[in-house]
Amino acid sequence: MSTETFSGSVPENYQRHLVPLIFEDYAHDLASRVPPGRVLETACGTGVLTRKLLAAGNQVIATDLNEPMLEVARSGSAQAEFQVADATDLPFPDAQFDAVACQFGVMFFPDVCRGYQEARRVLKPEGIFAFNIWDSLANNPFKDVAHRALAAALPDDPPTFLEIPFGYTDLRLIKDQLQSSGFGEVQMSVLPRPCRAASARDVAIALANGSPVGPEATEKGLADGGVEVIQHALTQAFGSGPIEALMQAIVIVARPA
Repeated sequence: MSTETFSGSVPENYQRHLVPLIFEDYAHDLASRVPPGRVLETACGTGVLTRKLLAAGNQVIATDLNEPMLEVARSGSAQAEFQVADATDLPFPDAQFDAVACQFGVMFFPDVCRGYQEARRVLKPEGIFAFNIWDSLANNPFKDVAHRALAAALPDDPPTFLEIPFGYTDLRLIKDQLQSSGFGEVQMSVLPRPCRAASARDVAIALANGSPVGPEATEKGLADGGVEVIQHALTQAFGSGPIEALMQAIVIVARPA
């Protein structure tokens, strides 16, 4: 995926709207699984996991391909070292880090096995690779309703962005890829969490303005990035007041073989 899809107003809206809605709890969980030490974070985005890792006493080098996302991350995490870097071609020597961590990023790697190999290469022999991924759209109802609503509004050319972060869910495949990339023990945990918002509109704004969903929908001819379409569908599904549904992710901790 091109880094341009996370540009313009998306990074700031991502931090303002999406982070508290869906990312904060999972960042806290993932940081709690990383033992204190020197940590490399890949695909750090706007730094929600970075801040949790720093609060836990880690020395953090946070990397991302996307400079606009890093700019937002830098503004909230001055203690971390930030660097533009490709997770599939890391600019670090071998065996440098006690842990590599990645929050909802591996799904976007153009070559996921290469990303795993690079994580293994820069890890110390006793280190860990801790990351999380989203479960399927079917197990994340807010996003599933939004995805279906946009597809119905643009049947000839439906937005497909959400299929990427919610489409890497084959746990057997992921374990095989990790082990073929130099990892041995692989632990996986399914984590459902409540996802709450004051209104359907809040969720619609978060998804349309805080992710590439909205720019994609606008480019394909849907006004306002699909906010109204998503809001209407969520209201029909969950009601007009405060809304709640489960969201679900999978947390993976792998150790070098």
